[in-house]
Amino acid sequence: MKTKKILLLGLILLLCLSSCTTFKAQGLSTYVPTSYEDLGTFNESITVHKFLGSPAGSTLFNITQDATNDAVEMLIWKEVKKRGGRGAIDIEIVYEGTFLNYLCNSLTSGIWAPAKLTVSGTVIR
Repeated sequence: MKTKKILLLGLILLLCLSSCTTFKAQGLSTYVPTSYEDLGTFNESITVHKFLGSPAGSTLFNITQDATNDAVEMLIWKEVKKRGGRGAIDIEIVYEGTFLNYLCNSLTSGIWAPAKLTVSGTVIR
């Protein structure tokens, strides 16, 4: 009986700490010149705030539909400017709902739907 309780508790803990990746794209680039200089890599994460939906999923009303697009563009070009580059290659975009995102969404009855956005890549000149 005690073993079953521990197993059930472990399963519940595993489900609570899981996350869900709903979108992942790899190998993207702003442009690829014939010859370029590698200025370094970047890996940035931010929280994207959406409303009336689920974390890293669709929203009921597309009030904040383009919030993710703007955030991806901002993260990439911020890193390109910071390093004095002209573009980025090998871009990877991961959009996911973490446990805390789903918890916040549940506590607000689906009104606030935060999600984690991670963008990484290589800046070139």
